[in-house]
Amino acid sequence: MQRAVDKGIPVIVSNVDDTQGELGNARLAFVGQDLFQAGYEVAKGLAAKFDRSKPAHVVLGLARPGESWAEDRIGGAKKYLNELNAANPDWKVTFDVIDSGNDLSITGSRICQYIQGHPETNAVIGAGFWFAGAGECLRDLGKKPNEILMGGFDLVPILIDEMKKGYVHLTVDQQPYLQGYLPILQLHLINKFGLSAWDVNTGKALITLSDVPELERYIDQGVR
Repeated sequence: MQRAVDKGIPVIVSNVDDTQGELGNARLAFVGQDLFQAGYEVAKGLAAKFDRSKPAHVVLGLARPGESWAEDRIGGAKKYLNELNAANPDWKVTFDVIDSGNDLSITGSRICQYIQGHPETNAVIGAGFWFAGAGECLRDLGKKPNEILMGGFDLVPILIDEMKKGYVHLTVDQQPYLQGYLPILQLHLINKFGLSAWDVNTGKALITLSDVPELERYIDQGVR
């Protein structure tokens, strides 16, 4: 990357940045999600739906332990939940982190096994979209819609379907369309006008059930 920049070739990084950001490589800009912040926002958005008349216990699904994207997202969620617990001494907020995997059926099974062993659990946050696989086994366990709150990341058909059924309540769209479009736009502007590159955080779009009807229009167009 440094050799390319030294030769006058502009480099824009998309989707996944170096773990050290601009200090870790010579890229001119990053277009993608601030993973830690996105995890924080998912936890904050889901926590707004918590029933404060009883303790909150959350299982955090670390889809790929040791991989920076998953660790950062779950790290952000942990930070918010710790802040929430500290700010509410009369209301207990706890969480556990599990290796949830990154396969719909495996993740669903692990989450439901955890909930069976920890019946106080009333919320789930996943590092990706695989947590949505828990919807089916939650129904098998007799859990009703909205009994267990679930939130995570990305827009895929099963996640939208489970949202309609009342088993997924929040997701963050990292807006991959922008991650593909904006680097090309920046490279064009750099080439044509000599403008500088700029970082873009594409991943703060919180999606709930009320957003789905309009969202589906744009999914059909390949934009979302």
